[in-house]
Amino acid sequence: MDRLFYRWGEIRNHWSLWLASTGTAFVSWFVASPETAIAAWHMLPDDLKASLPHNVTAQLGIGLLILSVLAKFVNQQRLKRKAAQAVKAP
Repeated sequence: MDRLFYRWGEIRNHWSLWLASTGTAFVSWFVASPETAIAAWHMLPDDLKASLPHNVTAQLGIGLLILSVLAKFVNQQRLKRKAAQAVKAP
């Protein structure tokens, strides 16, 4: 059990966590409260609305989730240095 939670405090520094959380929160917010999505859509300028596809919220949420998967493959040097320092420390 000790290995499962080893350096668990560093998880908040991973890009994948932030992208997945943002995508999930964004899509969930519009699903849970569609009237706020409609209000936000009506606040946009007409020329911007014309340039956006009708399912932009779904595409944005899915895009953030896909980016979170891809972010798992990005080598985050700062996290690697912190992990190396943690191993060296007694």
